[in-house]
Amino acid sequence: MNRKRWLFLSLFVVLSAGIWAGIYFMQPTVSGFAGSSPPAYVFKDKVWELRFTKPMDASTITEDSVYVQNEDHERVPVSASLNEAGTVLTVTAPKEGYNNLEAYTLHLSEDLKSKLGLGIRGEQTMAFEVVEELPAAESTDYLKKYFTAILDQQKTQERPYSASDEASDSAGDTAQESSSDAMGGGGDFSQTNNQVDGVSEADIVQTDGEFIYHITGNQLVHIVEAGDREAIEPVSAISFEEEFYPSQLFLKDDTLIVIGDKWMTKADPDEKASRDSQPAGDMSVTIAKIYSVSNPAEPELIREAGAEGYFNSARMIDSHLYFVTNFSPNFWLLEEDQDVELRPHIWDSSKGGSFEPVAAEKISVIPENEQGEYAVITAIDISSPDSEITTETYLGTGGQLYMSENSLYLATSNGPYTIMPIDIMPAGQGASETTIYKFDIDGSSVTFSSKGTVKGGVLNQFSMDEHDGHFRIATTEGNTFGDNRNSLNHLFILNEQMEPVGSVEGLAKGERIYSARFMGDKAYMVTFRETDPLFVIDTADPEAPEVLGELKIPGFSTYLHPLDENHLIGFGMETDLVKNDSAADSPQVRQTGMKISLFDISDFSNPKEKDTEVIGGPGTFSTLMDNHKALFQHKERSLFGFPVVVYDEKPESDDIQFVNQGAMLYTITPDGGIELASEIMDEAQEGQQYEDWDSQIQRMLYIDDTLYTVRSNKIESHELPE
Repeated sequence: MNRKRWLFLSLFVVLSAGIWAGIYFMQPTVSGFAGSSPPAYVFKDKVWELRFTKPMDASTITEDSVYVQNEDHERVPVSASLNEAGTVLTVTAPKEGYNNLEAYTLHLSEDLKSKLGLGIRGEQTMAFEVVEELPAAESTDYLKKYFTAILDQQKTQERPYSASDEASDSAGDTAQESSSDAMGGGGDFSQTNNQVDGVSEADIVQTDGEFIYHITGNQLVHIVEAGDREAIEPVSAISFEEEFYPSQLFLKDDTLIVIGDKWMTKADPDEKASRDSQPAGDMSVTIAKIYSVSNPAEPELIREAGAEGYFNSARMIDSHLYFVTNFSPNFWLLEEDQDVELRPHIWDSSKGGSFEPVAAEKISVIPENEQGEYAVITAIDISSPDSEITTETYLGTGGQLYMSENSLYLATSNGPYTIMPIDIMPAGQGASETTIYKFDIDGSSVTFSSKGTVKGGVLNQFSMDEHDGHFRIATTEGNTFGDNRNSLNHLFILNEQMEPVGSVEGLAKGERIYSARFMGDKAYMVTFRETDPLFVIDTADPEAPEVLGELKIPGFSTYLHPLDENHLIGFGMETDLVKNDSAADSPQVRQTGMKISLFDISDFSNPKEKDTEVIGGPGTFSTLMDNHKALFQHKERSLFGFPVVVYDEKPESDDIQFVNQGAMLYTITPDGGIELASEIMDEAQEGQQYEDWDSQIQRMLYIDDTLYTVRSNKIESHELPE
């Protein structure tokens, strides 16, 4: 063969390979059909949503290219459709639904082609089984297959979303729901600012009117006798073993509950026998320590309960404690060790001193979900030291928690069953929908009830509410950053079976929810980009909610608190718009201080900002803005307070400087508006550039006529303003 012919053939081979490689990579791909995955569990009305990497040709969607077969290989009457962009294929169940307890297979053939005429890379199938109730994991082999499938998807960057994938612009920091008691409220002493009446929440400080219990900065819980005196020394301190970090407190009569995280380390990682008594690898566990404080000077540890995973949230109803942890096993270790433990571990001190894995048959699998995360719900009746601890373990969920007196809800933000690689996902598009799982609560009994799905991502627990047998949720869908600001805000109403019955959709395009509040049959929603629209939404008719009014003002509220049925208080930031040098560029939003707003909502169609107060300048902040428990309230005296760190602009400069830190109290009334009642501030020391975390005021509370400020290192008493 002469040299020219050899070069020509070589070039032809290279070009051919390049062409075929180009065709290969231009073919639309379909993920989620991993062969190692066990059959997917779904409910009878399952709707499959599959996303493609290339726009598809709608004319190629036929009964022969997309179909579902039953166990007898007979086709069932499903319907298939593409979205307008051609990137999402929806496969809807038969009109009467699939048959319960039967197995099916979804088929996509190579006849399904892109708009370029290229078929998908080989026929794809998905096996699924229809269930009426949550199925059990059955065996550790099932768990291995489940997590191996997720591992395979992650390798190709084609994976389902997990609860931790919520888009940053769809899951903000604060928003609040109806509550009657702040750190203040009725009676002779303060109570925690609870979201729902009758459902208590934990905090870093608690009081019974005689003693104050608070978590200090050095892994201690101090117990302080209340009194109007200059130096308040603890009567006792609860210390903990190394690596335990307390974070939350409950106080019920003579019982103190300390919830915290502990880092568990194996004594010998090479001992396989230790797998049954320790978590898989060195991981964090959540522990609730229950103390008798009938004698506060000598607190007595009476019981402990723990669950592997990071702390999600906790509630108490009467004497029943509920805490939720989320656990993600080290399933990537399956590539090296097929015996890696994939089950979460739990612990009851009354049954021994070691963590034990949850039996596979006691792990419930959430249908229609493939997330590599467990939600472990622990329930304890603290009134009886010998009561049985209930632990319910659910594979495939996590997310924000909302709880009423009868139900617990977990809202998991996720996306469609995606085929698009993560690195080309538009920014902020991760939370395209939220699935809400409802659990019935009866004492220590926790049982799965139903689930529902809505568009968009949930902000946090306060974007959810239960009212008159219906569940209400506010969400943000889409992107709020960059040039493609296509976000929309919605409010959905679901019935007791978590079926959608009504909605208000498409509010404030390009903005996101910063706070929400539900008061009776009204919903209040704050969105923001350049101005702060406050929407008033009537939900009296769950099937036909409607926007009654809207108020646009500078700034935004991150926490809404009811003053009375006709007035709301908004805590957030003041803002202004700074024009850019280029006329073509949009003005930039600049935060200019902390803002308190008093809203008059007596006329639902015309809400008004009745009064305002701006504190400090750029950089000023309060923990209240991302933690509703930092609000102090004394109802009888109309007092509202919060910790604050004040910054301001330097004279003749764009730089900011630290001014002081402490706490402020305001008298807020419908007639008198917002008036400063008292302030407890620590002025900046010479050369101090930033706030001092160790000495910051974290909470305020009152007992009788005495105001207490709680810092991480001490408690101080003050006269309570009239």
